[in-house]
Amino acid sequence: MRLKNIPGAKEHVDNSEFLIVNKENYKGNYRKLFNNDNPLHIEIGIGKGNFIYNMAKNNPDINFIGIEKYDSVMVKAVEKLESESLPNLR
Repeated sequence: MRLKNIPGAKEHVDNSEFLIVNKENYKGNYRKLFNNDNPLHIEIGIGKGNFIYNMAKNNPDINFIGIEKYDSVMVKAVEKLESESLPNLR
């Protein structure tokens, strides 16, 4: 996949309420982040976030965390969450 440089992507992602900023605060205790004891699923390499978004939407009893290396890709997932946020997805 060829990465496009999307102007402002890093700033958009960094300022999103869905980004886990102080991950050290939640190490071993993600129930603090989600305010529940539901199981946690992690997707590495979320791309534009379509798969993890649909999984979280269809499984509200499971918490999801998506990991993506590139801001220019992750910004699409962040925009999707901003349009319809899910409490079980970060």
